[in-house]
Formats: sequence, structure tokens, C-alpha cells
Amino acid sequence: MKKYMLSLLVAAGFGANAFAVSIAGFEISPELGLAAGKIKAQTKEDSSIDINSYGVFGSVWLGAFGLVVAPQVKYDFNKGDGTKFRNLQYGVSAGYNIGLIIARLTPYVGVNRSSFSDYFKDTTSYNAGLKLKFDLLPISLGLLYTYQNPEFKTIDAKQKMHNIQALIGLHF
Repeated sequence: MKKYMLSLLVAAGFGANAFAVSIAGFEISPELGLAAGKIKAQTKEDSSIDINSYGVFGSVWLGAFGLVVAPQVKYDFNKGDGTKFRNLQYGVSAGYNIGLIIARLTPYVGVNRSSFSDYFKDTTSYNAGLKLKFDLLPISLGLLYTYQNPEFKTIDAKQKMHNIQALIGLHF
């Protein structure tokens, strides 16, 4: 029974692209995925640390005639140089689909509300990225850059964070 259910889930996963709707130039395409990358964090005194960043994300790409917007949420687990914190971001991105022979490339920019578990006050983050969505597979690959400059909770200082992550997503 377990093998039957597993094979059914795998088949449904590969057929999940049927749930993404793209009719007459309009698009509705939910996406869930994983992210992994590095944060370069700098304070005003020019001290910097490298932090590993791993996360999950979800978005719903809505569009018409190539223009797309995506309400999104992303949750990152960050650890490095004796620092460990989580970061929840939610907001919206906007981009443009560029049709390739077997895929779509979507450059996009966005703005998010950013909440931290420890060390930092909530702030605004900005992102820019590229997403490559294959036509015959429900999989997307991406590259995401995020910038934020949150204040510390305990001292009157800010820390610039430059985050670059590789993304892999599943479109439904």
C-alpha cells in the first residue's frame, strides 16, 4: 500500500504542472520551494561575518501578457560565526516572463516585510532575482538576492545583510 501511495504522489507531482493555469495570456501558478545560500553581514564599523542561510518559500505567480506579480512568503534559518536566527519575510515581487524555447525566464524585483526571531528589529527587505520555469516539468530554478539593513534590538546600530540564495521550486 505504501509503494502504491508513493508512486501515486510521484505521478501527481510530475503531473502538477496541469494545475498551473495559463490561458489566453493569463497565468495563475502557485510555487513551493527550498532555498540555500550565504549572507554577508556588515556593521558600520566594517566588521563582517558570513552566515549560512537555508529556507523554504511559497508564492503565487499571477500575470497577464507576460507581466507577473507574486505575493510571497519566505522563512530562512540562518547560522554562522556563533550566530543563529530565523527570518520571516512576506511581501510581493513583480517581473516579466521571457519565453525561451523550452522554458520561461522571469527577472523580478520585490519588497518584503522582514521579521527576525532574535537580535534584530523588524525591517523592510528588497529582493531581485531570476526564475527559470521549464515548460514540460513542474520545476523551477532560481537565483535570489536580498538586501536588508535591520537595527539590533539591544544596541543603537544597524547591520547590512546581503543574501544570495539558489532556489528550487515545484509549480502546482
